[in-house]
Amino acid sequence: MKRKIRHIILWILGLGSVVLLFWLVRFAERQRLSAACAGYEIRVGREGSVYLQERDVEQWLDKSVRWNGGTVRDINPSLIEHVLDDNPYVREAQVYFTADARLHLDVRQREPFLRVYAPDPFYLDEDGLRLPVNAAYPCRLRVCTIEGKATEERLAQVFALEKMLRRDSLLDAMIDQIHLDRRQEFELIPKVGRQRIRLGTFDRMEEKLANMVLFYRRGMPQSGWERYAVLDLKYRGQIVAVRR
Repeated sequence: MKRKIRHIILWILGLGSVVLLFWLVRFAERQRLSAACAGYEIRVGREGSVYLQERDVEQWLDKSVRWNGGTVRDINPSLIEHVLDDNPYVREAQVYFTADARLHLDVRQREPFLRVYAPDPFYLDEDGLRLPVNAAYPCRLRVCTIEGKATEERLAQVFALEKMLRRDSLLDAMIDQIHLDRRQEFELIPKVGRQRIRLGTFDRMEEKLANMVLFYRRGMPQSGWERYAVLDLKYRGQIVAVRR
């Protein structure tokens, strides 16, 4: 009998402890939600050009959602994240309160990678996706001009070519512009010299660029940068150079 009573008492104490713990958690949560927002901190993560600043985040949120002032209960971090994720310049956003009732907004901008005119300007970002031009923050990037429609297939080829150019220090420093014509043929325009570099279609592009690098490193220093008007790399295993 005593053992049974002891079990009942232990059970009641255990249940009471659970109820007390639940009540304390609810009380702490109510206290947290009723606390005044202690301010905010916005951090914009970027790897390249400045394309987004803290004041831009403030202005966007001011137009869309309550995010500053009042109590913690008045502010919905999930809703703020949703608003930021819908912005075309934002790659990722995380919004949360810390224990001191301070709101933190960690925003990562999308990185402009290549400026495209087709004919209206836009950027491709680091994932090869379209990124609207932000006139407030011009970026110094290589330019690509496209004749006709900028289809996803054509943009994928342009993006791949830009990555190839960036991987080679000589090409990255030398090439000023990429051009894609209506026949699906690429042309490069260098910063030094007035020659046009014809690459043809996208097939064998890495081979063509390797041949061009070889020509610039070995042949061009001897003949001079201004000697040729056209360098044609469309044909397998050869470079056709047209003099001025």
